[in-house]
Amino acid sequence: MAVRSTTLAKLTRPKLYDALPRTRLFSLLDEAATRPIVWICAPPGSGKSTLVASYLEARGLPHLWYQYDAGDADTATFVHYMRIATQQLAGKAAAALPLFSSESQENLARFARVFFRDVFSALPHPCAVVFDNFHEPRTLSEQRAAFAQGLEEIPEGITLIVMSRSDPPPEFARLVASRRIARIDEVELRCTANEAEAILGSKHLDRQNLQRIQQQSDGWVAAIVLKAQQRPLDLLKLLAALGGKDVDIEHLTAMLWPDADGAAAKSSFDSALFRLRKLLDVDNALVLPAGKLSLDRALAWTDVWTLEAALEAAESAGDANATDAPPARAARRLLDAYPGPLLGAEESPWIAKPRDALRARFVRTLLRLGEKLERQGDWVTAIDLYRRGLEADNLAESLYRGLTR
Repeated sequence: MAVRSTTLAKLTRPKLYDALPRTRLFSLLDEAATRPIVWICAPPGSGKSTLVASYLEARGLPHLWYQYDAGDADTATFVHYMRIATQQLAGKAAAALPLFSSESQENLARFARVFFRDVFSALPHPCAVVFDNFHEPRTLSEQRAAFAQGLEEIPEGITLIVMSRSDPPPEFARLVASRRIARIDEVELRCTANEAEAILGSKHLDRQNLQRIQQQSDGWVAAIVLKAQQRPLDLLKLLAALGGKDVDIEHLTAMLWPDADGAAAKSSFDSALFRLRKLLDVDNALVLPAGKLSLDRALAWTDVWTLEAALEAAESAGDANATDAPPARAARRLLDAYPGPLLGAEESPWIAKPRDALRARFVRTLLRLGEKLERQGDWVTAIDLYRRGLEADNLAESLYRGLTR
């Protein structure tokens, strides 16, 4: 019976999703790889892992990928997973790799040299060994010194690529002095204007927005991607805030791009809509017939729709010809559907008008329900309604007046 092998995420190269081949940095890596160790040092969000993963794919290099975490501060744990990683790539050639024992701990530097010599001998040539997030484990100076000695055993044909948020530790001073380490830092990793344009896609983003995103992101890959996604998400938020159905695109563009002229605003809208559709990745979730944008209710849901349904039910509750729930039940439903001001964490100017309109309708409807309850003599429920309404929106002065009547 065949044994089913399991690939650990810790030992797996990250998947690439439409990653831009950064040929400028590929050339830099080619040059750096003439030395045994390539040390890539940059903060999170700079695209270190994506760069190395796409480089290995582009060059077709056999590789061992090791994702460091806090557990690797224990040498035995590191050796255990490193043996597995080597065996996954090298097969039977790695079967005799040494195990870590209490005796190994007594002379850690000697064990490191033997272990890494055997690992590098078992691997195919050429080959890349990648240590990702090397900064994660809190290792002792003795461990780092032993590790550095082990890296002295890197032979011709093997390139070790280290990704870290910090520089090589002091224990690596000999490797640095002997020029065995080539460094690539955050300055080189920053995207050029051309790379930012390639990541964002100039076909669906106008030149002015390209320049703005490049400047605001300071060249960092993660920031560029997030900045590019912000406007599409703003469009989605505003569409939902305005009801999500048959919203005139001229209204949307006027609110999101108030300073742009007609043609520029339309271009920005088209770009944001294109990117939003890619982000949602659901066919026909957004429809645009006759210049009016809608979310398909069969494919999407927003809490604004739930609130609007509760508002409609509450507005007719208690009427002579109403078939819906009585005022007390309608009030509970309305309060449950209103968690607070619309998109309360959003500070953009375009949200102010729809937020105020929805809030005003909520307070107005709640007051009408309270007055109906008062006319029915249900003072306890009316008082509770006003109090809970103030918990949801403590700026509603009319609800305070309802309590003091």
